[in-house]
Amino acid sequence: HLACVASTTEARTLLGQREFDVLIVDTAAATGDGFDLVREQSALELPLQSIMVSRRPTVDLSVRAMRVGAVDVIRKPFDPEELVLRLDAAVERAAVERATQATLRLVERATAEHAATEHAAA
Repeated sequence: HLACVASTTEARTLLGQREFDVLIVDTAAATGDGFDLVREQSALELPLQSIMVSRRPTVDLSVRAMRVGAVDVIRKPFDPEELVLRLDAAVERAAVERATQATLRLVERATAEHAATEHAAA
């Protein structure tokens, strides 16, 4: 899915309705704090990868972005080729994280089934 919204409120609504691999947030979001949005999404522990964009990505801003859960910060205006490379990397990280989560669920299920079988046999 690809979607473009004008506010963090719209983004929250859409993120609650669909699954996305990447969230791109402007650090200067006029209608809400993009940092809060990234923090909220990171807390959900979904495979969603957040990239923040900024006109002036200082070291402090980049550190703040990473602390709330962003995986990358890109300077605006950005080169389309650079954006594609960064998006590809984020999509790949999302796929790896999704596969890891699925594997963990399978292991947990198998462990629970094994424990139930052993308990029943005892």
